[in-house]
Amino acid sequence: MSALKAIPIVLVTACCAFDRSVASEDQNQTARLTGLYRNEGRNGQPETARITDGKSFTDISEKEYRERGYSPPYEHLWTRVIRRLPVQIPLPNGLKE
Repeated sequence: MSALKAIPIVLVTACCAFDRSVASEDQNQTARLTGLYRNEGRNGQPETARITDGKSFTDISEKEYRERGYSPPYEHLWTRVIRRLPVQIPLPNGLKE
């Protein structure tokens, strides 16, 4: 008789555990990748776009970004431009270039 009373408790516990595992799988599948910005192409290299899922990020080509349909559209991403000034080594006094 006590075994019959335990069966509903076991069934409810199993159903709750199964429901949580399905919910966590749904969250993993809906983790959408979104674009952060695009990197200016340098030294003849093409532009790339940085995408993230909120935890990690990666750089992909403009072509991949457009093909996979990430949001926002590629044209709306701001462009990160990095410019470096050439290094000038100071010469000792009296020396000319």
